[in-house]
Amino acid sequence: MVGYGPQYARAVLRPLAEQVAAAIGDDTAVRVLDGDCGELAAALHAAAWWRRVDVVQRFDDVAGSGVMFASLCTVGDDASMLLRVREPPRRNAVIVAAWDSASPPAHERALLEAMRAGGRDAAPLQRFFTSVEPLRDEGFTGTALADVARFDSVAHCWNALALERADTLQLGSLSREVLGALQDELARRLQPYSAADGTLRIPFTAGLLTF
Repeated sequence: MVGYGPQYARAVLRPLAEQVAAAIGDDTAVRVLDGDCGELAAALHAAAWWRRVDVVQRFDDVAGSGVMFASLCTVGDDASMLLRVREPPRRNAVIVAAWDSASPPAHERALLEAMRAGGRDAAPLQRFFTSVEPLRDEGFTGTALADVARFDSVAHCWNALALERADTLQLGSLSREVLGALQDELARRLQPYSAADGTLRIPFTAGLLTF
């Protein structure tokens, strides 16, 4: 499981949550994997206020129960957890949004490239990506969700993508100078998405996996 901070959740995950909630439909009980700052649970309640939504810390809390399991880009590289949906006594229905490791979304790809250009280990960031193709081979159906990440400025984007995940990305011990250089590198890669007023609108695609 991976997690995000509130700025990332509002800018990127909130609009995506509405699409995932719509895909789930009217299921009366859903268990949501934690890590998205409550965005998917909120969208599910907004779509159907009577619905029971439980937030869980791991898939083990759901496996074999037959209850719908959902995640908003929080499974990360631990996709093996999803293969347990077929365990007895009852299979779980699963709907998860995921950043495809074969084609990361533009904002994550920009940070990935900035980290590599700055000589940083990008492996921690890749923990947020899911290998989608092997799950298709295991019977999952994959479709695409398109949306737009909205940031007020490059600094806002940097805070959401990097600083809120600094510990996970192993950036916490870096000097201001090194962090500044990484931010500048990220800004350069996000220039095509920058408006005249400095705001960023970054189209992205997430995979929607269902079983």
